[in-house]
Amino acid sequence: MRKITICNGKGGSGKTTATILLGLALVEAGHKTKVLDIDPQNTASRWISDGALPLDSADASATVLIDTPPRLDNPDLKESIRDSDIVIVISSPSPADLFTSQDTAQLISELQAAGKTRLLFNQVQEGTILSRGLEETAKRIGIKPLNSVLTRRQCYQHAVLLGWNALPPKAKEEVFKIALEVASL
Repeated sequence: MRKITICNGKGGSGKTTATILLGLALVEAGHKTKVLDIDPQNTASRWISDGALPLDSADASATVLIDTPPRLDNPDLKESIRDSDIVIVISSPSPADLFTSQDTAQLISELQAAGKTRLLFNQVQEGTILSRGLEETAKRIGIKPLNSVLTRRQCYQHAVLLGWNALPPKAKEEVFKIALEVASL
């Protein structure tokens, strides 16, 4: 079993949406996948329970994606970071999100999990000043970024409600790239 924690100390950073999208892409690519929702809001669990998402593999060899609470002082988050094979910090390039992303990176370092950590930029708007500065932003956060980003697309919300097939081809390709990069870490 491979555990992948998706985290950030800030609510609204896109942890749950990214968790579900990555799970859908991994399932589509033939990977046995399970989502573990440790966020007290239980949003990922609610989406999965609707039956639209086949992300409930009981197979011990499944990839487990862990959706976490938006609180850096949460003991379940800390345990998940320590116990995971990979930690993905998700952040928009917004300056307001960067401060909490830096705090999240600091926590991961304190928990001695930094070597297995990557940064996933979410809600990136192509062609903007913030999108052109992602490399510098990643340096400021202190985490190596993934090669791909999630751009701002309303269709990602549709996929959470309607399933993988609600995504247009370009969006599927974007999520596939990220999922395969994460799976290869």
